[in-house]
Amino acid sequence: MSEIFTKCLFDTIIQTLLINLIEIMSNKKTIKNVLILLIAILVIGGVYWFSDQKGEEVQKKDLIASMTEFKALNRDLDPDSVDRYYEDFTKNKNFFLENLANPALAFQSLNKMALYKKLVADYWGAEEIWLYTADLEPNSYLVNGNLANIYHYSLPDYPKAETYYLKALGVEDIASGNHYTYFSDLYTLYKFQMDDQAKAIAILERGMSELPEDINIVLLTAKYYKDTDNTEQARYYYNEALKINPNSVVAKDGLKNL
Repeated sequence: MSEIFTKCLFDTIIQTLLINLIEIMSNKKTIKNVLILLIAILVIGGVYWFSDQKGEEVQKKDLIASMTEFKALNRDLDPDSVDRYYEDFTKNKNFFLENLANPALAFQSLNKMALYKKLVADYWGAEEIWLYTADLEPNSYLVNGNLANIYHYSLPDYPKAETYYLKALGVEDIASGNHYTYFSDLYTLYKFQMDDQAKAIAILERGMSELPEDINIVLLTAKYYKDTDNTEQARYYYNEALKINPNSVVAKDGLKNL
Protein backbone atom coordinates (compact mmCIF):
# COMPACT_ATOMS: atom_id res chain seq x y z
CA MET A 1 0.00 0.00 0.00
CA SER A 2 2.82 2.43 0.93
CA GLU A 3 4.52 1.70 -2.40
CA ILE A 4 1.32 2.59 -4.30
CA PHE A 5 0.89 5.76 -2.22
CA THR A 6 4.49 6.80 -2.90
CA LYS A 7 4.05 6.34 -6.64
CA CYS A 8 0.78 8.34 -6.66
CA LEU A 9 2.37 11.13 -4.66
CA PHE A 10 5.39 11.19 -6.98
CA ASP A 11 3.13 11.34 -10.07
CA THR A 12 1.02 14.11 -8.50
CA ILE A 13 4.07 16.25 -7.76
CA ILE A 14 5.38 15.84 -11.31
CA GLN A 15 2.00 16.77 -12.78
CA THR A 16 1.72 19.83 -10.53
CA LEU A 17 5.21 20.96 -11.50
CA LEU A 18 4.48 20.65 -15.22
CA ILE A 19 1.13 22.43 -14.99
CA ASN A 20 2.65 25.38 -13.14
CA LEU A 21 5.99 25.44 -14.92
CA ILE A 22 5.40 28.67 -16.88
CA GLU A 23 4.13 30.55 -13.83
CA ILE A 24 7.01 29.25 -11.75
CA MET A 25 9.65 30.34 -14.25
CA SER A 26 8.18 33.91 -14.42
CA ASN A 27 7.96 34.39 -10.67
CA LYS A 28 11.27 34.79 -8.85
CA LYS A 29 9.62 34.34 -5.46
CA THR A 30 8.81 30.77 -6.36
CA ILE A 31 12.35 29.74 -7.34
CA LYS A 32 13.11 28.72 -3.78
CA ASN A 33 9.94 26.66 -3.70
CA VAL A 34 10.90 25.06 -7.00
CA LEU A 35 14.25 23.97 -5.56
CA ILE A 36 12.50 22.51 -2.53
CA LEU A 37 10.04 20.76 -4.83
CA LEU A 38 12.82 19.33 -6.98
CA ILE A 39 14.62 18.01 -3.92
CA ALA A 40 11.38 16.43 -2.75
CA ILE A 41 10.94 14.82 -6.18
CA LEU A 42 14.45 13.38 -6.08
CA VAL A 43 13.98 12.03 -2.56
CA ILE A 44 10.57 10.50 -3.25
CA GLY A 45 11.77 9.18 -6.60
CA GLY A 46 14.75 7.54 -4.91
CA VAL A 47 12.53 5.97 -2.27
CA TYR A 48 10.17 4.69 -4.96
CA TRP A 49 13.04 3.27 -7.06
CA PHE A 50 14.56 1.57 -4.01
CA SER A 51 11.23 0.07 -2.91
CA ASP A 52 10.59 -1.11 -6.47
CA GLN A 53 14.00 -2.78 -6.64
CA LYS A 54 13.41 -4.32 -3.23
CA GLY A 55 10.05 -5.65 -4.41
CA GLU A 56 11.63 -7.26 -7.48
CA GLU A 57 14.27 -8.96 -5.34
CA VAL A 58 11.61 -10.38 -3.01
CA GLN A 59 9.57 -11.62 -5.97
CA LYS A 60 12.63 -13.29 -7.47
CA LYS A 61 13.49 -15.03 -4.17
CA ASP A 62 9.89 -16.20 -3.77
CA LEU A 63 9.86 -17.55 -7.33
CA ILE A 64 13.12 -19.47 -6.87
CA ALA A 65 11.89 -20.88 -3.55
CA SER A 66 8.68 -22.03 -5.19
CA MET A 67 10.43 -23.57 -8.21
CA THR A 68 12.87 -25.51 -6.05
CA GLU A 69 10.22 -26.94 -3.72
CA PHE A 70 9.31 -30.59 -4.26
CA LYS A 71 5.71 -31.49 -3.43
CA ALA A 72 4.42 -34.99 -4.17
CA LEU A 73 0.70 -34.38 -4.71
CA ASN A 74 -0.04 -37.74 -6.31
CA ARG A 75 -0.89 -39.94 -3.33
CA ASP A 76 -1.10 -43.05 -5.50
CA LEU A 77 2.62 -43.11 -6.23
CA ASP A 78 4.60 -45.72 -4.39
CA PRO A 79 7.17 -44.33 -1.89
CA ASP A 80 10.15 -45.73 -3.82
CA SER A 81 9.16 -43.80 -6.93
CA VAL A 82 8.66 -40.62 -4.95
CA ASP A 83 12.09 -41.01 -3.33
CA ARG A 84 13.73 -41.59 -6.71
CA TYR A 85 12.02 -38.55 -8.24
CA TYR A 86 12.98 -36.42 -5.23
CA GLU A 87 16.63 -37.52 -5.48
CA ASP A 88 16.86 -36.65 -9.19
CA PHE A 89 14.91 -33.43 -8.66
CA THR A 90 17.36 -32.38 -5.95
CA LYS A 91 20.40 -33.00 -8.17
CA ASN A 92 18.96 -30.78 -10.89
CA LYS A 93 17.79 -28.20 -8.35
CA ASN A 94 21.31 -27.89 -6.93
CA PHE A 95 22.77 -27.39 -10.39
CA PHE A 96 20.22 -24.64 -11.06
CA LEU A 97 21.00 -22.90 -7.74
CA GLU A 98 24.72 -23.04 -8.52
CA ASN A 99 24.06 -21.20 -11.79
CA LEU A 100 21.61 -18.52 -10.69
CA ALA A 101 23.82 -15.84 -12.21
CA ASN A 102 23.36 -17.49 -15.61
CA PRO A 103 20.21 -19.65 -15.42
CA ALA A 104 20.32 -20.43 -19.15
CA LEU A 105 23.17 -22.87 -18.33
CA ALA A 106 20.69 -24.83 -16.21
CA PHE A 107 18.03 -25.00 -18.94
CA GLN A 108 18.03 -28.80 -19.13
CA SER A 109 18.04 -29.11 -15.34
CA LEU A 110 15.05 -26.78 -15.09
CA ASN A 111 13.19 -28.83 -17.66
CA LYS A 112 13.87 -32.02 -15.69
CA MET A 113 12.72 -30.34 -12.47
CA ALA A 114 9.44 -29.44 -14.19
CA LEU A 115 9.01 -32.98 -15.48
CA TYR A 116 9.47 -34.42 -11.99
CA LYS A 117 6.93 -31.95 -10.61
CA LYS A 118 4.52 -33.10 -13.30
CA LEU A 119 5.15 -36.76 -12.45
CA VAL A 120 4.12 -36.14 -8.83
CA ALA A 121 1.05 -34.15 -9.97
CA ASP A 122 2.40 -30.73 -9.01
CA TYR A 123 1.13 -29.31 -12.29
CA TRP A 124 1.17 -25.71 -11.11
CA GLY A 125 4.81 -26.11 -10.10
CA ALA A 126 5.67 -27.59 -13.49
CA GLU A 127 3.85 -24.75 -15.24
CA GLU A 128 5.76 -22.20 -13.16
CA ILE A 129 9.15 -23.61 -14.19
CA TRP A 130 8.23 -23.96 -17.86
CA LEU A 131 6.99 -20.36 -17.98
CA TYR A 132 10.31 -19.33 -16.42
CA THR A 133 12.28 -21.32 -19.02
CA ALA A 134 10.08 -19.88 -21.78
CA ASP A 135 11.49 -16.48 -20.86
CA LEU A 136 15.01 -17.91 -21.10
CA GLU A 137 14.44 -19.79 -24.38
CA PRO A 138 11.26 -18.50 -26.08
CA ASN A 139 12.01 -20.47 -29.25
CA SER A 140 12.48 -23.82 -27.55
CA TYR A 141 10.12 -26.39 -29.06
CA LEU A 142 10.61 -28.47 -25.91
CA VAL A 143 9.33 -25.77 -23.55
CA ASN A 144 6.49 -24.73 -25.84
CA GLY A 145 5.48 -28.36 -26.34
CA ASN A 146 5.52 -29.06 -22.61
CA LEU A 147 3.42 -25.98 -21.86
CA ALA A 148 0.97 -27.00 -24.60
CA ASN A 149 0.71 -30.47 -23.11
CA ILE A 150 0.11 -29.27 -19.57
CA TYR A 151 -2.59 -26.80 -20.68
CA HIS A 152 -4.17 -29.54 -22.79
CA TYR A 153 -4.26 -32.41 -20.32
CA SER A 154 -3.34 -31.28 -16.79
CA LEU A 155 -4.42 -27.65 -16.33
CA PRO A 156 -7.06 -27.35 -19.06
CA ASP A 157 -6.80 -24.05 -20.88
CA TYR A 158 -7.42 -24.93 -24.51
CA PRO A 159 -6.65 -21.55 -26.14
CA LYS A 160 -3.27 -21.53 -24.36
CA ALA A 161 -2.67 -25.15 -25.37
CA GLU A 162 -3.36 -24.26 -29.00
CA THR A 163 -1.01 -21.27 -28.84
CA TYR A 164 1.88 -23.29 -27.45
CA TYR A 165 1.36 -26.26 -29.82
CA LEU A 166 1.55 -23.87 -32.76
CA LYS A 167 4.66 -22.25 -31.29
CA ALA A 168 6.27 -25.67 -30.88
CA LEU A 169 5.45 -26.62 -34.46
CA GLY A 170 6.77 -23.30 -35.67
CA VAL A 171 10.23 -23.70 -34.14
CA GLU A 172 10.65 -27.46 -33.80
CA ASP A 173 13.28 -29.35 -35.75
CA ILE A 174 11.58 -32.22 -37.59
CA ALA A 175 14.61 -34.39 -36.88
CA SER A 176 13.83 -34.23 -33.15
CA GLY A 177 11.03 -36.76 -33.60
CA ASN A 178 8.40 -34.70 -31.77
CA HIS A 179 6.75 -33.26 -34.85
CA TYR A 180 4.09 -35.96 -35.30
CA THR A 181 3.27 -35.90 -31.58
CA TYR A 182 2.53 -32.17 -31.68
CA PHE A 183 0.37 -32.56 -34.78
CA SER A 184 -1.48 -35.48 -33.24
CA ASP A 185 -2.07 -33.72 -29.91
CA LEU A 186 -3.20 -30.52 -31.61
CA TYR A 187 -5.57 -32.54 -33.82
CA THR A 188 -7.01 -34.17 -30.67
CA LEU A 189 -7.41 -30.75 -29.07
CA TYR A 190 -9.28 -29.37 -32.07
CA LYS A 191 -11.46 -32.43 -32.68
CA PHE A 192 -12.47 -33.39 -29.17
CA GLN A 193 -11.83 -30.57 -26.70
CA MET A 194 -12.51 -27.53 -28.90
CA ASP A 195 -14.94 -29.25 -31.29
CA ASP A 196 -13.51 -27.38 -34.27
CA GLN A 197 -13.58 -29.85 -37.17
CA ALA A 198 -12.30 -27.32 -39.70
CA LYS A 199 -9.14 -26.75 -37.66
CA ALA A 200 -8.83 -30.49 -37.00
CA ILE A 201 -8.67 -31.40 -40.69
CA ALA A 202 -6.52 -28.35 -41.49
CA ILE A 203 -3.84 -29.41 -39.00
CA LEU A 204 -3.86 -32.94 -40.43
CA GLU A 205 -3.36 -31.54 -43.93
CA ARG A 206 -0.52 -29.36 -42.68
CA GLY A 207 1.01 -32.40 -40.99
CA MET A 208 0.92 -34.46 -44.18
CA SER A 209 2.49 -31.56 -46.07
CA GLU A 210 5.35 -31.18 -43.59
CA LEU A 211 5.78 -34.92 -42.94
CA PRO A 212 5.11 -36.55 -46.32
CA GLU A 213 6.85 -39.80 -45.34
CA ASP A 214 5.23 -40.18 -41.93
CA ILE A 215 2.61 -42.92 -42.19
CA ASN A 216 1.13 -42.07 -38.78
CA ILE A 217 -0.26 -38.70 -39.86
CA VAL A 218 -1.78 -40.29 -42.98
CA LEU A 219 -3.39 -43.06 -40.92
CA LEU A 220 -4.74 -40.48 -38.49
CA THR A 221 -6.28 -38.61 -41.42
CA ALA A 222 -7.82 -41.83 -42.77
CA LYS A 223 -9.31 -42.56 -39.34
CA TYR A 224 -10.74 -39.05 -39.13
CA TYR A 225 -12.63 -39.58 -42.38
CA LYS A 226 -13.70 -43.06 -41.34
CA ASP A 227 -15.08 -41.73 -38.04
CA THR A 228 -16.96 -38.99 -39.89
CA ASP A 229 -18.46 -41.54 -42.34
CA ASN A 230 -16.59 -40.20 -45.35
CA THR A 231 -15.77 -43.62 -46.79
CA GLU A 232 -14.34 -42.31 -50.05
CA GLN A 233 -11.76 -40.08 -48.36
CA ALA A 234 -10.96 -42.74 -45.75
CA ARG A 235 -10.24 -45.27 -48.51
CA TYR A 236 -8.06 -42.76 -50.33
CA TYR A 237 -5.86 -42.09 -47.29
CA TYR A 238 -5.59 -45.75 -46.28
CA ASN A 239 -4.29 -46.42 -49.78
CA GLU A 240 -1.89 -43.48 -49.45
CA ALA A 241 -0.60 -45.05 -46.23
CA LEU A 242 0.01 -48.32 -48.07
CA LYS A 243 2.15 -46.43 -50.59
CA ILE A 244 4.42 -45.45 -47.70
CA ASN A 245 4.36 -48.92 -46.12
CA PRO A 246 2.75 -51.70 -48.19
CA ASN A 247 2.81 -53.96 -45.13
CA SER A 248 0.87 -51.64 -42.83
CA VAL A 249 -1.57 -53.82 -40.90
CA VAL A 250 -3.49 -50.74 -39.70
CA ALA A 251 -4.05 -49.52 -43.25
CA LYS A 252 -5.10 -52.98 -44.48
CA ASP A 253 -7.52 -53.48 -41.57
CA GLY A 254 -8.87 -49.99 -42.10
CA LEU A 255 -9.69 -50.73 -45.73
CA LYS A 256 -11.23 -54.08 -44.80
CA ASN A 257 -13.53 -52.46 -42.24
CA LEU A 258 -14.84 -49.63 -44.41
